[in-house]
This record gives sequence, C-alpha cells and structure tokens, in this order.
Amino acid sequence: GTAPTSGGGNHYCLGNVLARLEMREALPILASRLGDMELAGPVPSRPPVGIIGPVTLPLRFAASAMIHS
Repeated sequence: GTAPTSGGGNHYCLGNVLARLEMREALPILASRLGDMELAGPVPSRPPVGIIGPVTLPLRFAASAMIHS
C-alpha cells in the first residue's frame, strides 16, 4: 500500500494545520537545544510529483549536544 499523508481530496487530514503549527513551533526549539549538527550523508529528493522534499535527511549531532545540562 501507500503511506498515509496529509493528502487532499477525499482523504484530507483534518489535523494537518495543527500538525504544521506544532512543527513550526517545535523544530526551532529542538534545533537550538541539540546544538551543532551537520549532514551525515546524501539527501535524496523525491520525484517532483505529489509530496515535495527529501526522502531522508540524515543528520549528525556534536557529542557535546548529547550531554544533558
């Protein structure tokens, strides 16, 4: 089968707007707390049909970012 998405048409997710707002708030906070990060490999793109963006986004965080203060 295919993966569920926020989609459109008959199968549009009603929580889509809330999920996007939550991510817009959470991602900058998470990034600031994790500290230094860099790409840990290639970033393959999806075909330019339907969902746009990378298939995966491999990241590596600095060792000091893993220590809890």
